[in-house]
Amino acid sequence: MRGDSVLRSIRHIGVLLNRREAALWLVAGVAAAAALLTSLGFLDIFCRLARTGRVIAWLALLSLACLAAVRVARLLTRRRTDEALATVVEHSFPELDNRLINYVQFSANPADPFRKAYVEEGVPQLQRVDTARMVDRRAWERALAALGIALLLLLVPLGFMARRWSTALWRVVNPFSNCRPISLTSILAVEPGDTSVRRGDPLTVKCAVRGRKGHRVWLDTETSDGTRTTYVLGRLGSGERLEFPHRIAAVNGDLKYRFRAGDEPFPAWHAVTTRPPLAFRALTLTVEPPAYTRLRPRTFDGLTDTVEVPLGSRIKVTLQCNTPVRSATMTAGDAPLPLAASGAAASWKGTLATNPGPTIVFAAVNTHGERTETTVHTAPLPDKPPTVRITSPKGRTLLTPGLSPVVGFTALDDYGVATVRVERITGAELKDAAVQRVTGWPGAGQ
Repeated sequence: MRGDSVLRSIRHIGVLLNRREAALWLVAGVAAAAALLTSLGFLDIFCRLARTGRVIAWLALLSLACLAAVRVARLLTRRRTDEALATVVEHSFPELDNRLINYVQFSANPADPFRKAYVEEGVPQLQRVDTARMVDRRAWERALAALGIALLLLLVPLGFMARRWSTALWRVVNPFSNCRPISLTSILAVEPGDTSVRRGDPLTVKCAVRGRKGHRVWLDTETSDGTRTTYVLGRLGSGERLEFPHRIAAVNGDLKYRFRAGDEPFPAWHAVTTRPPLAFRALTLTVEPPAYTRLRPRTFDGLTDTVEVPLGSRIKVTLQCNTPVRSATMTAGDAPLPLAASGAAASWKGTLATNPGPTIVFAAVNTHGERTETTVHTAPLPDKPPTVRITSPKGRTLLTPGLSPVVGFTALDDYGVATVRVERITGAELKDAAVQRVTGWPGAGQ
């Protein structure tokens, strides 16, 4: 083999060597990935990895795969000098007797006649080189053995726990899925889940469980100050669905709870928040008397005051509760009158245009269906009739003929006199008396 064909041959050998080494690393990388996946699968089965643990396991697997891919890519694109390739070939084929190395070195500067003759002679032995002898058989045997063992360990569990093993592998390779690990016992339902109760009220929680006979069921509670209590609710007696209730006598503060059953993984915590009993925070009644009374509106505290209501007044009501309210009413007669929400759900307003009775009943129902009511006492102020008092003459008076009587009087009313009229009555009997208007004045006050 002469001329440039020698260089082309050793460069081709270099490409083959790169491919074989890349393939060796690829087999080793697949074996390592299979072994790591097998280890992580067993880890998930026995430790029930949570989302964070699954992500860490997935990142480890992904890192290994990326390292192997980068190594293979670098090997496939590796460029070696002709001298380096000649050295590798000479090392594998000693019979070349440094002929190939000398050729590469002399061909770089063949100006000398001796070197030129050496280069023109070429390397005839290179045609008889068998590149298969350059394969590292021991390394390949170890890599293939490792791959076989890793694949065997990965596939053998499918023979006796196929569903559980495939689920574990899927949870490792896809940590963002909501796939749960396989368990012998499962919690089917929890009631009431996250909920809110009135402070001091009892609460009953329960769970529905199906699973292996003999597995226990527990209830864990944890108060807001970190105090945790565990209750043993019982054991499963069969594979059928069973319910396990527990009554908390009084919930005096926020807490959380969870049920645990057998090997059920990742039991969820549920929150219980407390709320104060529904109550009126403020109840304001503004009484607007009729215009003719010339009285100013008065505001009363409905929770403490007795409300004075002049006849014919209009009452404006503002009601506020300590929690959001679904509906509010006031009852001053037979039928309740609805109030309207104003801004926040805890504030309600309304107007009463009729004369109330001695009491007005206010009621509110919150979003949890709880009801509260209060009674406001009223003091109706009737519109009294005006009064007339004669100031002169006092007593019976005798008049001589030709004299006109002089009469003095005072007209009074609690809200003011509109008109005053003086009438003359003649006749022996009042029922038959004739009435004659003498004079009158427009009202100007009391």
